[in-house]
Amino acid sequence: MSQPHAPYRRNPGVIVPLQNLQDLALDESEHSFYTPRGGDWAILALVVVTLLGTGYFAWHQLEMQGASADHTGRAIFFGFVLVAIYWSAILYALKLSVGIRVGPSRMSVVRGPWHTELPWREVVRLVERSQMVDGQRLRWVVAMARDGRRLQIREDMVDDYVRFRMETYERYRLWRDHGGTWSTTGGGPFHARETISTQVTWWGVAAGLLILPGVYFFVLLPETGWLGPGLLAAGLLCTLFSFRALARRQTYHVDAKAIEASRVVGGTIRLPWREITRTERSRHPFNVAIKAGIAIGRLALKLAMRNDKRMRSFDWYPRVPEYLSLRGGGHQIRIKLHRVARPDELLAWVEFYERVGKRAT
Repeated sequence: MSQPHAPYRRNPGVIVPLQNLQDLALDESEHSFYTPRGGDWAILALVVVTLLGTGYFAWHQLEMQGASADHTGRAIFFGFVLVAIYWSAILYALKLSVGIRVGPSRMSVVRGPWHTELPWREVVRLVERSQMVDGQRLRWVVAMARDGRRLQIREDMVDDYVRFRMETYERYRLWRDHGGTWSTTGGGPFHARETISTQVTWWGVAAGLLILPGVYFFVLLPETGWLGPGLLAAGLLCTLFSFRALARRQTYHVDAKAIEASRVVGGTIRLPWREITRTERSRHPFNVAIKAGIAIGRLALKLAMRNDKRMRSFDWYPRVPEYLSLRGGGHQIRIKLHRVARPDELLAWVEFYERVGKRAT
């Protein structure tokens, strides 16, 4: 691996200290690297001000024509407010939220609720390449998977390229040397918590898309009948699904004696290793509705990335639902592997302690 040279920073006067490599090895959290986005924020602010100004001007003009016209002007103004909110949400999801995450088990491109992930276990080569762009030599970090997929990040995609490059190589080296199982966690116990941010985000987005127009039609345009209450009811239902996901979030605790699964609602299930009689690992295919949603999500990402030459990626695809079921003693623990940050490490701990527990028995 070549030594880093001239760092790419949009703010060269700001010095960001690099993390010590030993601390990085002990750090199990993901670090985010964001793209320079000052111009996009300025464009968003200009569009929002223009929309709100246009709506207020129309309201002011109609206000002078009487009470009925004032009601129409108020509806027009808040209609523009609704458009501004939707436009801000779309621009933020597709452009302003773009970032690169580097963690102990994977590297991913984040764009709104979409996470295009490349686990380190699938990476066979990590290289740095250079390319001339408009008379300037820019570098790329290229992660190659064994199935031909590639995740390529150009240095002007992140604010601090030197730190991004160092951490990417070091995370990959740690995974390659330690296998992503025992790593630096010591001798146990092992804790894992389900990651449900994507699920909560999607339900939250759906709730916002329904509740905001529901309030608009219910308060400002009551003559639309049941349209407003219907949208509000659907939005509240999506909100309940979001809280349901939070309430059913499981935390797993694995040690030499037993495995535990606990949740906010439902208590804790403890299953000693000597009582386990059956272990089953299964995958569930996506249904038609989810496949249609995946196709729509891919189309939206392609439209958002069509003019962005700073990054080259493969098609986004969510994790396939995968479960590990442990039964015994009249109890069952069902581990959702697709929602755990480090499923390989969790499986290694379960396999090890299950084998040790059966030998002790």
